[in-house]
Amino acid sequence: MEYRFWSKKIVNVLRIKNSFQSKILFGITGDLDNLGIFVSKQGRATAENLVETYNHIIGAYCNDFVQTHQDIIEFAFLPSGEEIFAIGVADNQDVVDLAIRRIRR
Repeated sequence: MEYRFWSKKIVNVLRIKNSFQSKILFGITGDLDNLGIFVSKQGRATAENLVETYNHIIGAYCNDFVQTHQDIIEFAFLPSGEEIFAIGVADNQDVVDLAIRRIRR
């Protein structure tokens, strides 16, 4: 059995960045706050459903943002339970700043 210790999605983003040195590499991380409290009150199954819904909503938002901003050359969204990681390559700082402003709202 062959093991791989890296994500093909992340490696692809890094390859694009390496090919275009002048482009901007950016990353986004986050998690679902107070999930432990939610689990203790609602139970693990309900919490897992919440996390799955949360990941779908954030993923859809990221996908829509990337589709409407052609300045983002490559993007990868990787949910992992209650935590998310996204990485991308953009043509200019303006689109990265816009993404940060939108996420902070």
